[in-house]
Amino acid sequence: MTRGSAEELEKSFEVAKKTTYLVGLNPFIGDRTVTGRFVFSALLMLGIYFLCFYTLWVVGSEWQTSLEVIQILMLNVLGTNKLWLGFMRSYDYYLLFVSSADIYKIFDADIRNRPILRQMVRILAVTLKSMALIYTLSGSLILVLMTAVILITKERLLLLRIYIPFVDHTTPVGYAITTALHMLMIAYCVNGYLASDSVFVSTIFPIVGYTNALRNEIDNFNATLHEVEQNEDEIAEQLMHIVKLHQRIVQYEGQAVAFFKETNLIQINLQAGLLLALVFMGLILHYLPAMCTTLAILFELTLYCSLGTIITTKNNKMILDIYDIDWHLLPKSKQMLVLFMLHRAQNGRSLCVGNFAPMDMQTYVKILKTVYTFLAMLITVMD
Repeated sequence: MTRGSAEELEKSFEVAKKTTYLVGLNPFIGDRTVTGRFVFSALLMLGIYFLCFYTLWVVGSEWQTSLEVIQILMLNVLGTNKLWLGFMRSYDYYLLFVSSADIYKIFDADIRNRPILRQMVRILAVTLKSMALIYTLSGSLILVLMTAVILITKERLLLLRIYIPFVDHTTPVGYAITTALHMLMIAYCVNGYLASDSVFVSTIFPIVGYTNALRNEIDNFNATLHEVEQNEDEIAEQLMHIVKLHQRIVQYEGQAVAFFKETNLIQINLQAGLLLALVFMGLILHYLPAMCTTLAILFELTLYCSLGTIITTKNNKMILDIYDIDWHLLPKSKQMLVLFMLHRAQNGRSLCVGNFAPMDMQTYVKILKTVYTFLAMLITVMD
């Protein structure tokens, strides 16, 4: 007998598990215990707020330097939202993973669905590893490029525009302390963002596999309907199985959409604002850390909106899949079940940016156009 693929799904979550562990969270078991790692994460974020406001007070009216600090402040606000959500709603994350695992095991019980599920798991694993690569590359580029500039210019340039009280960064010891703190901030930011976004992807992406497996169940059911010798009890059992599976998928979607709705509003707005600030500082002010951070933020925004589009597309596809059931071969009592599924599918939930807009590629394009408009306006004002 072929081994089930549920373990492969669990294994694909390794990136999310390792990064959330380092932050001090564990959404996979719903444990909200305050660990030393979480306390360190929270204190570091509070420290960054303090250092940002301290640096703004020190630089005074230097608007360019202030923008560099504000960029870090915005990144920290976005990170704070991610950490707060992960801690306060850890049990809700756990319920999502439990629901997802239950649906996966039901589909996985039929050997004919396993190739579809395994393909979804492979794509999920590649996506999570790609996220780890891009986020790490973005953080590493800051270190590499700034180190190259320091070696070329032979000046003690700071990785980030953040000062520490009572530490003179112009001295060798002060410079070493400040640089060490900046490296810690970059590493923490990369891991924290990756932890939050990998968990988000791990909860949303499996819906793709479930809808594909549901289509396979429908194809198998249609094949049964066209058999010469039919077993009415078997047909009724298969149809009820499909109805229940569809209901589980719709419920899971609704649970996930409701969970992420308000969070997506904060995430998308901050990502859009950050993108504008980073592009302006990178292109106009030639600030290297901003150029590197743009890579991660643009990827994150693209990822969120792409997933939203994929889920909406799969919802629409699921309507067509249900309509493809050979309902005309069923008795009227069973036809009503298909009609019930169609009605439920037509009211499918999609990822949203609060109550304002769907989180899809159309919204993505609007954000990029808005960023371009504001950027052009800023360039015009500066000229």
